[in-house]
Amino acid sequence: MKYKKETFWNAELCRYEEVLTFPYPTEIELLGIFPDDTGKSDIVQEFFGLCLTKEQKYDKALFLIGGKANRKSTILHILQRILGERNYSSVPLKLFNNPHHTANFYNRLANISMKIE
Repeated sequence: MKYKKETFWNAELCRYEEVLTFPYPTEIELLGIFPDDTGKSDIVQEFFGLCLTKEQKYDKALFLIGGKANRKSTILHILQRILGERNYSSVPLKLFNNPHHTANFYNRLANISMKIE
């Protein structure tokens, strides 16, 4: 990838002190979520990496499907913590056609919604 200034994002994700007390050590936690399938862990980590750039070359979406208590929300909480509160929105999918809600997407790296209704 050729360096382009506009591709890289220069906002602060978190302060150094916060990293020291990070509640979810990503790689270890993700490996605990997918103990028998490191390929899934790799996919989730790659998606997290895509969320850290403003590059719009690829459309990206992550849908976590499964029953209760299988740690879907844990994965989303990890991503929220990595991005920082100011860098993501939480607009439910059903409100994507409403411009009043989609205005929240401006200058955000991701939209993270826990439920699809």
